[in-house]
Amino acid sequence: MLEVVAEEGTRYQKGLRGISHLRNWYSPVVSHLSLPLARLVCQRTNPWWDSRLRKHYAAALKVLLGALGVFVLALGIHRGMTLDVFVLSILAPLTPAILWGARETRKNSSEADELQKLQAHIDERWKIALSGSLSGDRLLADTIAIQDRIFYCRSKNPLVFNWVYWLLRPRQETTMRDVATRLVDQALHERRSTP
Repeated sequence: MLEVVAEEGTRYQKGLRGISHLRNWYSPVVSHLSLPLARLVCQRTNPWWDSRLRKHYAAALKVLLGALGVFVLALGIHRGMTLDVFVLSILAPLTPAILWGARETRKNSSEADELQKLQAHIDERWKIALSGSLSGDRLLADTIAIQDRIFYCRSKNPLVFNWVYWLLRPRQETTMRDVATRLVDQALHERRSTP
């Protein structure tokens, strides 16, 4: 296993001219917080990011499937095809692609909803941690459990094409950094106002 990680790491670094683009992927502003709170801010980013990515991907697939359906139907009408010719020459060959698209749309939409529930759970833990009711070993145990859920979601979720990630990254990264700054400000304000 260690050999596979080393080989893949080397291949990844060669292919992307290093890993500098991954440094400070999480907003560096979290360094103003204690490690447990900074961890929660970073963990909150994971389900939000993945959920948004999957929602956009599922929406694009729905549009693509709809456009394909309209195109195919228009083509059949334009050519004056009978129903049996239409089914055999157009619909049957496209069925695997249509089924794949419908399945991917359903899976990604479902996983996006699950990830939003995880984000809501993290938001709840964040509020409790800021109130001071959750700290120390209990907060550490909670963040470990959250990380386990993040890993589980990632391990079972359907894959999304890399180009979707790269297409959405600039806008999502800007939003992520803005939200991280707001959460850090909230935590620092809470700390100042707590006697």
